[in-house]
Amino acid sequence: MYSLTARLYYNYALCRSRELFRRLRHVERSQFWPSERIEASSFQKARDMAIFSYECVPYYRLRFDQAGVDPRAISGVNAFLHIPVLRKQDVQTASDRLLATGSNRAELRLNHTGGSTGHLLSFYQDRHYLVANAADKLLTYDMCGHKPGMRWAFLWGSDYDAPGGRWEDLRRRIELNCVWINTFGLDWSKLASVAKVLSAFRPKFIVGYVSSLILLSQYLSDRGLRLDPIAIQSSAETLTLAQRRQLESVFHAPVFDRYGCREVGNVAQECEAHDGLHILGETNFVEIIREDGQRAEPGETGRIIVTNLTNSAFPFIRYDTGDLGVAGNPTQCACGRSLPKITQVKGRSSDVIVSPEGRLLHGEFFTHLFYGVKGVRQFQVVQHDRKRIVISIVRSPAFGEDELNKVRDLVFRYGSPHFSLDFEFPDSIAASSSGKHRFTISLIPHELFPPSEIDTFNDSSL
Repeated sequence: MYSLTARLYYNYALCRSRELFRRLRHVERSQFWPSERIEASSFQKARDMAIFSYECVPYYRLRFDQAGVDPRAISGVNAFLHIPVLRKQDVQTASDRLLATGSNRAELRLNHTGGSTGHLLSFYQDRHYLVANAADKLLTYDMCGHKPGMRWAFLWGSDYDAPGGRWEDLRRRIELNCVWINTFGLDWSKLASVAKVLSAFRPKFIVGYVSSLILLSQYLSDRGLRLDPIAIQSSAETLTLAQRRQLESVFHAPVFDRYGCREVGNVAQECEAHDGLHILGETNFVEIIREDGQRAEPGETGRIIVTNLTNSAFPFIRYDTGDLGVAGNPTQCACGRSLPKITQVKGRSSDVIVSPEGRLLHGEFFTHLFYGVKGVRQFQVVQHDRKRIVISIVRSPAFGEDELNKVRDLVFRYGSPHFSLDFEFPDSIAASSSGKHRFTISLIPHELFPPSEIDTFNDSSL
């Protein structure tokens, strides 16, 4: 279950990065501070970041001045509501103008996201942010019951998130006692091999996209296979009650939901009390805002607005994540933590697209294909049948015939050469009833696991 090598590597990594060690120890302690201290500290850091942005980021100075807001005069949480909300379209338009004066791009990490809205964003993250996000991730694992050295599996991402090949996989196994499963482009044979790898490795902790975990659980259930981890951490998509029950039934383990996004990192994590998600207030100041612009009361639904407290190179001040959440009750949690809560995250899900050959393409598969394509402001992929896909693109003048050909080539190359593609270029893409812009929509009912294709699996391969 545990690897001495992985434990030693974990301690070595903390000793090597004193900044990470100090940050991790700090967030481990501060989660149990009195709620008043936590909220005051988080707000003060948000105010300081707003002041810094006003003084050091020309885009914010102009934006604040136009709104008649001087963040240096803000003295209370309610006054913070006067700061304009930063939307994804604003980040697209501002681009590098959101960089703080004097920032050295060579020392920053360039990141991208299509999020769950299809808006393609590029932004920078500094070292302080990366360290804080790493500490938060370790904290969320600990909240699920994962301990350093424990065998675990990561069902996630693409080559962008997990560079390297065979030797990198071997390094992860040795140093982290971890198996990384790339869940993009799942097909039946790959799902079978994934189950085989995990059955041999027997991870005690599994982290993954909700849809990837669901697919794996369906396969295991159909084959009568068990993995028996001690905990599952779900993320990247909305976890419904039905999905939670299915995962817990198949894996025989509790599910811990994590909420975050690439732009601002980890935002909230479910604890062992399973009564909402704790906001990681040392890294992000979170507001749940109703449609009238006011703060949501406990139990009310509103937009999740986040001010990141660690990335001063490219600040996100009152950033609208595009997600909906239910404001939590300020009472102390049964787990003993005083961190504020989001009762529930709503409106974030991705449909799985099925290729003509039966390959399963996770919703964010298309997001990653669009990285590096110029002039795409927003996109949406709708599957009408096993072959026909309609891709709607809200384009800027930078999107031309070359970019269109690039998109078509990427879909054929990494999705399927047998797709029938149609392109539309609307001025905007309407939001769904949940308030989200779904970037993939499948109109194929109940075709993720066609009986005829399930029967083609060779169970003896396991």
